[in-house]
Amino acid sequence: MSGCQPQPLSEQPSPLAQQQTVSGPDVPANAIWRAYFALGEKAIQPDKVNATGFACRFPTGEKKTTYLVTVLHAAEERETPFTELDEVERIRQSIRTIGATEAYGASDSMKVIGMMADPPTDQLSDESSILYDVALVEPGKVGMKAFGLAAAPVTVDSKVYLATAVYGGAPASQTTHEAKITAVNPDGTIAYRFVNERLSLQAADGAPLLDESGEVVGMHVHADEATDGVAGVGISMPDYWKRYTESLDS
Repeated sequence: MSGCQPQPLSEQPSPLAQQQTVSGPDVPANAIWRAYFALGEKAIQPDKVNATGFACRFPTGEKKTTYLVTVLHAAEERETPFTELDEVERIRQSIRTIGATEAYGASDSMKVIGMMADPPTDQLSDESSILYDVALVEPGKVGMKAFGLAAAPVTVDSKVYLATAVYGGAPASQTTHEAKITAVNPDGTIAYRFVNERLSLQAADGAPLLDESGEVVGMHVHADEATDGVAGVGISMPDYWKRYTESLDS
């Protein structure tokens, strides 16, 4: 039907998909979400699926704070992240409502969630940074099952697992998708290549990257079209949170 968004695959997996050994950490129910933004006077459009989000517990002193984490560039349906503070301030002022639906289809009801936390501008204000594209959203009264944050960043050659329901290249029931870290950069970005070279990364921006114990080591920001196979660029979430807490303390 014209104007409809593609739906996650529901047919039987291909012979190639059936031959692949699927491994990875467990993904609890209500941990992975689709994120939606309404700008200005516009309402949320649930038929436009542009991004993924995930619930994560962040250490704040003796307590832990849970946020829904996603990518800010999904608010404007962009394919590239925000990297400048003036862009971030403009789009944040335009956002009126943030919603979420459970990613794996346990419930298709739209949940209106809270507002965003401030970005770590004191640590980034003099530079362009992909870290500006992180959106931390208060979950409000929505029951979200949160992942823990890994204590240390990933290293090159580490295995990571993208956690989301994909739109092609794997069964809809598959919860994680293995990748290998190919670069860890001083600016907090990471690069990785997926084992499954048929994987679709449509609407995967904002999905968590988990280590083998199921803790969050990164967030997928966008596909890397310049690399052979299926590859991605993401943000190291332990590095991001370090900058975030330093910003709060300054």
